[in-house]
Amino acid sequence: MLISLEHTVTKEETDNSNRVKHFVYFAYLECIRQEFLRMHSSSDESLLKTYGLGLIVTSTSAIYRSPLHQYDEITVASDLNIQGLRFKVNHEIHRHVSYRKTGLVFTAEETYALAPIDGRKPVQVPTLLFKSALRRLKV
Repeated sequence: MLISLEHTVTKEETDNSNRVKHFVYFAYLECIRQEFLRMHSSSDESLLKTYGLGLIVTSTSAIYRSPLHQYDEITVASDLNIQGLRFKVNHEIHRHVSYRKTGLVFTAEETYALAPIDGRKPVQVPTLLFKSALRRLKV
């Protein structure tokens, strides 16, 4: 499942050299995660309330290919695949309107899991509960 968002980089997202701060790239990825939940008539709150589950990040790897700057227009695109009891997401950020070089500037791979959220260490969700939550997400 492919999801994408358009965005123009703001001053608040940049440092003194006018480059996007490294952690902001992950905020872009969080926007995609929230958009996925919104598209599927759910939210972190409804998963927690209905099932006692949260969609948590279990691993992330990223490659910064080229810095983004204020006013760069970008597309954040993510491809979500369900693998067993986990969601694997491949992210790409492309700069498409700029006086700088256009194209791929950032890639990341994340793995999410539905896990019980009650202050304890997350544990694997039973398959039936996972499938029920997926039906709620309409995936």
